[in-house]
Amino acid sequence: EGATGTPFVKHWIHHAFVRINEEKMSKSLGNFFTIEEILRRGLKLRFACYAEPRMSDPGLFKLLARAGCEAIDFGIDSAAPAVMRALQKGFTTDDIRRSSQACREAGIDFCHSLIFGGPGETLETLRETIAVVRECRPTAVAPMTGLRIYPGTDLEARARAEGSIAPDDDLFEPRFHFGGWDPNELI
Repeated sequence: EGATGTPFVKHWIHHAFVRINEEKMSKSLGNFFTIEEILRRGLKLRFACYAEPRMSDPGLFKLLARAGCEAIDFGIDSAAPAVMRALQKGFTTDDIRRSSQACREAGIDFCHSLIFGGPGETLETLRETIAVVRECRPTAVAPMTGLRIYPGTDLEARARAEGSIAPDDDLFEPRFHFGGWDPNELI
């Protein structure tokens, strides 16, 4: 974003905090560095990030590498178009392929995080996802099963309609959707 002015991800997830002048670095506090600023200042950083594989500029990955990015985790969840539509993903399988290739060309390790058992998941969609992931040859793959059902979401409505959660379940305790699969079949 800092380099191109084009949104790169919808959500940032921090598993540890970077501190700037004894405060947590965050966009909301305004104490963050853009990639452009990191490069201009010559800061020596090493970092990894989470991103969606929406591809607008393959040069962005080269900028990330120059700024110190060593790895990117793409939370693709699925590479099957039918499941991606049901999950309302904002990218395509071609985006996954292009972003993977751009990482490889920039020398950035990358991971494809997958969630098996999404809405509309079938044996065929599982095969489609596995085929795309094999084609992309990520440095790592992080497969998981089941989607967490949160109150007020389309997934909650779907799970209630399917009868996989009780009408009076407030979802305070975690519940997961497996797309009609037995979770053990997905492993």
